[in-house]
Amino acid sequence: MKLNFSSTSKPATEKDFYRLESTIGHKLPTAMKKHYLKYNGGQPEPSDVHDSERLYPINAFLDVNEIMQDYNSTEFDDPLPDKFEPGTLLSFAYDPGDGTYALSLRKEDFGKVYFFTVTDRVQLFGEWKDFQTFLDCIVEDPDD
Repeated sequence: MKLNFSSTSKPATEKDFYRLESTIGHKLPTAMKKHYLKYNGGQPEPSDVHDSERLYPINAFLDVNEIMQDYNSTEFDDPLPDKFEPGTLLSFAYDPGDGTYALSLRKEDFGKVYFFTVTDRVQLFGEWKDFQTFLDCIVEDPDD
């Protein structure tokens, strides 16, 4: 299935990646950089992603500048999934409600993508082994 994006920002540049990587202290995965060179944020079509158990909606991807702003504005008391510390997740997309898609920056699972929601408590739902796998799992909702 072909993945397209609407409402994107101008394509990211190597300078954008340098600034972001300097801020987070890590090199971004190649698949993520390749994606953002083509689609810098925006709304995906199709707009659902599956893991091994469920289908989750995606409202939009953040652009590189929004990713950096979000990372820089993370507070030490912001709710995070269990076993995650501030600065260990890089948010890059969100669902229509209170869910966040984020890339792990932890040494033990660097590059893994997580989906979590924040309601009464933080709940971790989806997991993908890397950014490319996440993109490959974006599909049409069969109920639409």
